[in-house]
Amino acid sequence: HSAFDTSVSTPNLMPVMCPACPRPSINIPANWMTVIPQAEHWLVRRFVHFDANFRLVLSKQTKRDPNDQSLWSDGGFFANPREYEEYLKTADVPQQEPSECSNHRALSNTSRSRYNHLEVTGIAGAGFVNLYKGERYVNSDFAISHIMRGMIGILEVVLSYDIACQYQRNFQARFERLSAFLLLPIQLIILFLIPKFHLPAHKTECRYRYSLNYCKKVGRTDGEAIERFWSSHNHLSGSTMRMTPGARMDTLNFHFNDWNWRKTVKMGSTLSERLKMAEEMLAYHTTLLSDLAMSIGEEKAGEWTALEDGFEIDNARQSIYQPIADQAPTRAQILQQLTQFNAPIPNPRVEGGNGYPAMVLWINDGLDIEESQHRLRVHAQTINDGSTERQRIDLNRKRATLLDRIATWKAHRPEIILEDDEDNGLLPEVINLPLPSTVPFGEQDDALRDIERQLREAQAFDYLRGLRKSLSQEIAVLREKERHHRGQEANFRSLALLGHVRVETRFNSDRYRTAYQALVLLGGDIHRELMPLRVEDVSAANVFRYTRELGRGFNTTTSWIWRQTQIGEEAQDDSWLQEVLRVQFLEAKVNRDRWAEECKLVRAELGYTLETFDYMRQIWLERVMERPNPGAMAHTHKMSSMYQRMAEDIRQIIAMHQ
Repeated sequence: HSAFDTSVSTPNLMPVMCPACPRPSINIPANWMTVIPQAEHWLVRRFVHFDANFRLVLSKQTKRDPNDQSLWSDGGFFANPREYEEYLKTADVPQQEPSECSNHRALSNTSRSRYNHLEVTGIAGAGFVNLYKGERYVNSDFAISHIMRGMIGILEVVLSYDIACQYQRNFQARFERLSAFLLLPIQLIILFLIPKFHLPAHKTECRYRYSLNYCKKVGRTDGEAIERFWSSHNHLSGSTMRMTPGARMDTLNFHFNDWNWRKTVKMGSTLSERLKMAEEMLAYHTTLLSDLAMSIGEEKAGEWTALEDGFEIDNARQSIYQPIADQAPTRAQILQQLTQFNAPIPNPRVEGGNGYPAMVLWINDGLDIEESQHRLRVHAQTINDGSTERQRIDLNRKRATLLDRIATWKAHRPEIILEDDEDNGLLPEVINLPLPSTVPFGEQDDALRDIERQLREAQAFDYLRGLRKSLSQEIAVLREKERHHRGQEANFRSLALLGHVRVETRFNSDRYRTAYQALVLLGGDIHRELMPLRVEDVSAANVFRYTRELGRGFNTTTSWIWRQTQIGEEAQDDSWLQEVLRVQFLEAKVNRDRWAEECKLVRAELGYTLETFDYMRQIWLERVMERPNPGAMAHTHKMSSMYQRMAEDIRQIIAMHQ
């Protein structure tokens, strides 16, 4: 029914819409493209935050009431149910494309056993649709079409989706294949980005290509509004999952509408607080950027400013914000270089014959054995009084194999390595290996020390790569568990997976510390990219905190392990320092620019809100003439007066910030 006349069914008048979003002919002129300067067209962008919710489900029902109908005949905040059902019958659903990036639930939840007793397995939206077999592109496509088909007169939409990097790949082709159902306004440009809190679970390239931090003209938008929306409505699942489909849709629509209304009433104070924060942070980051530019020098600052001003996010190009990272050679590459028989011998003591490559291979084998010792120590700790005989036999077999390797390795030691003391029955996982780093510095052989230093350095970089990967996986699992896993079975499954990931994190961090300590004992300069690893450096909780702070644009730092900018030692110049300074300067400039955009965006949203309230005040006044009876007149005057007061509050806020 209509918001103004209960005897008339008028689609889409009941839902309370956001007053701060630009809407042609309502809060901006219909011909805004000619009225608003070209440089400010980005202020008329619409932002859509999309995600799925797997709490608001509907149980299967043995009986169905034929008279069960929703009061929201057109679906309200949901896509029209009849159109959606017809679309699903027509759509030829292809096999879901495998993810090439993150390990989000959205790409792997299409075959869960928990869905067997559910008729509706969740909701996807901005413009909401029911899910029937988990979150699939066929559902997301219709929901996005539903919300965007009404954006007539809008040129650009920023769509934030936690799997945007995967979802956008064949977006156009899917819409063209089902163009009878999937409608978009002509000339509408969609910019796909990933919400800030979800970025750490994505691969490195996506963290730059789909980042709201590096995308121009989005202000400090974090893309996570839909997550806040879900968190406030998840409590409804206990009651709505057992309702009839019509009652469930009505209940959700009324709650969604109430959420929008409460946001509308508080829009003035919300935007005022955002603008105050933006102005403070803009002043702070402007000073920070100015100081950094002064320390770098006018020439370089100007060069990098011009570089950033002309750069746009492009999936086909390397991001200028991304450090030239992970070019540090792996241990395998160093081993290949050091074992070339036609390569120059770096140490004259081993010239002649093939002594040098043999020494390299011997030390490399020692590093492999050292890693096997560590893994065996970890495995031995899992054997306890409750272990089976088979597990104990397996441990003994592994110890025997490792002891054999150690004996063979020691037997092939170079002549310059002195025999060590007998192992005296020590377990193989704790036997000391006679590597150069295990003897006092003054007693180390120069050639062997140089070999181990090169291999240890590459080994340390290998463990850093593994550590970053396992931490990213841990973050993804933690978010998955927090958002979606409920019940003993699901929690046990996620805890088991988390346990495996954390074992790998501990392994990589322990091995890195061993490699770094060996480099200290070997003496000489340690690579500038390698630093002592603290407990807080390998904390997933600290990465969560950093992500939140970065999303707000605060001047914060995360562990050095995420900011590796190795560009190779072969340059032997200041290239590395220039790279670090470039990244720091661009980060500072990006933060300053985003806060400057936030100031402009919030001011524009205040203007849109004011125009919306004035428009609604006029709409209610016009309703007085349509229904000139005392009750209707009293109600329309009350609503008109309310919007007038809300408009006056916005005018005062605008005046306060001028």
